[in-house]
Amino acid sequence: MILLGLAQCSAVAPFEGPQPDSDTHSICYTRLAASAEEVRKLAREICQGGEPQLTRQRVDLSVCPLLVPVRVSFSCPTP
Repeated sequence: MILLGLAQCSAVAPFEGPQPDSDTHSICYTRLAASAEEVRKLAREICQGGEPQLTRQRVDLSVCPLLVPVRVSFSCPTP
C-alpha cells in the first residue's frame, strides 16, 4: 500500500537530471513510478522530438535522489 502511494506521488516522477556534458543529457527515475515509455517520452521532449540514443543506465545516488535513483544518460541527434 505504501509503495502504491509513493508511485502516485509527483516527488518520484522522472525528471531531467544534471547534464554530464554538452552532448549528453540525463533523466533520473524509479521503475516503481515510471514506465520505460514515460522515460522515453521525456527523453524525446528533451531532444525536441528527435530519437534519443541511450549511452548509459545505472543507479547513481551522487546526482539522483534516493527515491528516484536510476540515471539514464542519452544523446540527442544533431539537426
